[in-house]
Amino acid sequence: MQQGQQNLQDYFERRGYFSVKAAGSRKVDSQTSEIDITYNITLGPAGVFEGYNFKGNRAVSDDLLIPNLTLQAKDFPFTWHGAFSHALLDHDVKALTGYYQAHGFLDATVKPVLNDHNGNQSNHLFVRFEIVEGAQTRVGRLMIEGVESELKQGIESLLATKPGKPYSPVLAQTDREAILSFLGDHGYNQATATWKASPASPPHEVDLDYSIKTGPQENIQRVLLMGNQHIRRGIINRELTVQQGAPLSQAKMTESQRKLYDLGIFNQVQIAPQDPQSPETQKTLLVRMEESRRWTVGYGGGLEAQRLGSNQPQGQLQVSPRASLEVTRIDVGGRDQTFTMRGQLSNLEKLGGVDYLIPHLPTRPDLSLRFDGLYDQSRDVATFSAERDEASVSIEKRFGPGALLVGRYTFRHVLVDPSTLHISPDEIPLASRPARIAMVGGSYINDRRDNPADAIKGSYLVLDAGISVQRLGSQADFIRFLGQYSTYYPIGRHLTFARNTRIGIESPYGGLREVIIPATGTSPQQIVFTHAIPLPEEFFLGGSESHRGFSINQAGPRDPLTGFPIGGNALFLNTFELRIRTEDNRLGFAIFHDAGNVFSSGRRMRLFKVSQNSPTDLDYTSHAIGVGIRYMTPVGPLRFDLGYNLNPPRYQLQGTNGLEVLQLAHTQFFLGVGQTF
Repeated sequence: MQQGQQNLQDYFERRGYFSVKAAGSRKVDSQTSEIDITYNITLGPAGVFEGYNFKGNRAVSDDLLIPNLTLQAKDFPFTWHGAFSHALLDHDVKALTGYYQAHGFLDATVKPVLNDHNGNQSNHLFVRFEIVEGAQTRVGRLMIEGVESELKQGIESLLATKPGKPYSPVLAQTDREAILSFLGDHGYNQATATWKASPASPPHEVDLDYSIKTGPQENIQRVLLMGNQHIRRGIINRELTVQQGAPLSQAKMTESQRKLYDLGIFNQVQIAPQDPQSPETQKTLLVRMEESRRWTVGYGGGLEAQRLGSNQPQGQLQVSPRASLEVTRIDVGGRDQTFTMRGQLSNLEKLGGVDYLIPHLPTRPDLSLRFDGLYDQSRDVATFSAERDEASVSIEKRFGPGALLVGRYTFRHVLVDPSTLHISPDEIPLASRPARIAMVGGSYINDRRDNPADAIKGSYLVLDAGISVQRLGSQADFIRFLGQYSTYYPIGRHLTFARNTRIGIESPYGGLREVIIPATGTSPQQIVFTHAIPLPEEFFLGGSESHRGFSINQAGPRDPLTGFPIGGNALFLNTFELRIRTEDNRLGFAIFHDAGNVFSSGRRMRLFKVSQNSPTDLDYTSHAIGVGIRYMTPVGPLRFDLGYNLNPPRYQLQGTNGLEVLQLAHTQFFLGVGQTF
């Protein structure tokens, strides 16, 4: 009952009732021997926790002390009353005291002083932590006994309690554990270590003695593999860093376990010596493995909505069911290789693909080899439906956990479905025809985000470049570059300023290429020389994950007769987004500004131009502002964005009454999963 009183007081204090009182009483029923418990709560007036400060901390700055606190000052609109209770205050006093003592201030004291009339306002609470640091105790002489000089040098290099450094029992105990870990890595798994501190002659210094008994050194007599049914023994041996005849190292056993897990083909890996309590120094090391299922099937479904697929240049909102299927086979041929088949089906896109990954080449384990095949039939551009048949081979090299360099060769066949083309083939007869693209290129990815699905801090960089070469089988000679750089800056506990810049350039090169236009019923076969880039290879922009002032792929140049978008050879987009999170991190808000467009060419990229000279002048920067709501789910934030285009483009089209000038809509809305970038 007393614990219940404390819990209730803590609950209401955190909600601003700092003078709350909770009293429990009980009444016994003499006939049934049952007890009724009643809690009488007197809330008192609601207040506001204004904050805290420190007084007397000379050796330690405020920035080092604040992370130890759980108290939170009011932060409108995230916390109306702040977060304060006497239980939190007691915790913080102990945390601050422990921090000082762990850094050598053994006599430090922390006293909280409460002011419930801060700023002469009743029930406005403020806490001042009055700190008496005292003198800092340091290590005078350091002695390490019981080990040979070679081991002694290694131990000394990892100690925090060196002569002249701060001393505390916490640091000494941490060093003792580090010594045992170091000895375990060298095969001394039965070692013991004790420490003793004695006052030195200078004031506020201690002499520190570590007494070590190494015990016998244990070595690996043999390595026994257990549980490997399909994976080849050579693959396992390649990842093991423990070897026969070497010392029984705890660090190498842990590293071997991690590397086997990283193969992605084991559910469980355990590495331990057989009969670890045996006095024998020659140990048998058991590697127990449980292989994962070799076949995995993933499937999903839902609805998607896009403004697509109509006879209107701006498209019409359409809803389509969507289904996806992915089948993965790991451990192909007993090796750590993976084969994946995937498919996606909807009214807007039909996609099928295969992927074969060899993560470690035999002679270069730092390189991975990947083969891809893809068939894609999409209607994500209102102007046309496109088909893409593609095959690629790539070599990947990873530099640390977040950096990846990829070199690839891609061969694809792109085709615009003539029955879906909403612009006159006579206007762009070459760019809209089938074409083979053979491209050599590479990508560099550097991902330093703390959470790719919802980043709060870090950065993300993608650079992709390629060249389409006629000698390799291409029917179009052009170069292509696309880069993206995103940064995330936390502002306090509830704000993140996110920025994303994307730029793309593609341009034909070399001499004119010959294109044969087949004969039709009214015109003979023609031979034309051109620099044209195929229409599906152009840049398009607009949608929930790009420029939110446009519906999907509606930005950029448009056909002067039909008004439909035709893409461009240059792209620029810059986004600023202020992300706001509530206290429980379940609901979030966003304020954004998107600026950019698709331009007809790099030379016509006008980043500071914000207006059109005419309806056919679409090479300018379009600006959009908007707000969004984020609801956090296990698969990422559910996102709703409302964008308002400040300067939507005017465009012309040939209507039934002659040439007409229309304008794209100012307002767009989007629904998706995950942050925009």
